[in-house]
Amino acid sequence: MTPSAPDDAVLSRHAGARRRRSTAAAVARIARRRGRLGWALKAACYETWNTAPARAERAAELLHDLAAARQSHSPVLHALACWTRGIAELGAGRMAAALDALDAAANAFEALGDGAHAAQTQVPS
Repeated sequence: MTPSAPDDAVLSRHAGARRRRSTAAAVARIARRRGRLGWALKAACYETWNTAPARAERAAELLHDLAAARQSHSPVLHALACWTRGIAELGAGRMAAALDALDAAANAFEALGDGAHAAQTQVPS
């Protein structure tokens, strides 16, 4: 007796499920990479804000662009973008704009339940 061949519909469902898992895994990898890049840009901004303010400004701009990317939708990247904007504004001597951005970063981290980073955003204030 020969085993029956799988039905085309069964094969199609199996292939579709495998593609969805593969796509979900790829999206998760991209999100992790964007998160690491966001934290690296934040570190670059902090390292340069008082010695090379133009570099801090550029790091803040890049992070803003990363957070604003249509595919991103990352609340953490948004919070980091606000934080680096505040630091770049400090480096440029724009205190009111810096405080607004740092407050926005604190609020964004609070909304994520990340009180530690929310508090750190207020240290420069």
